[in-house]
Amino acid sequence: MEYIDVQICGYNSGVTKVKSGLVDSGSEITCVKADSVSELSAVVKGEVVLKPFCGSPITADLICLQLCVCTDSTSAMSSEFVHVWCASVPDLNDSLILTADTVQRLINSCHDTYKLSDDDVMSLSNVS
Repeated sequence: MEYIDVQICGYNSGVTKVKSGLVDSGSEITCVKADSVSELSAVVKGEVVLKPFCGSPITADLICLQLCVCTDSTSAMSSEFVHVWCASVPDLNDSLILTADTVQRLINSCHDTYKLSDDDVMSLSNVS
């Protein structure tokens, strides 16, 4: 399993958080643990029904967050955030689950790639 640190920001809240996101190439929507973003004042735009590998379908709020990759737990790599539609899931096992598409968009938004080590670049670019 691979994780990347991501800075998360809501709209007009002025609050940001850094979370470790699980890179899941099989996921079809980025999911965030509802408790971990409650302070970000994310606006609920609707609902989605998630069909897990096993078990009953789960209804989750659909929210839009701003994300960017972090080089460490306090600083963002890029001054630009990427707008990402997320399912806000109450009992998610991880704080954040990122789709391959979201990870690719985050990589593409990075302007300061010289701060990444070769291992980080290889790790991030091998997401499929």
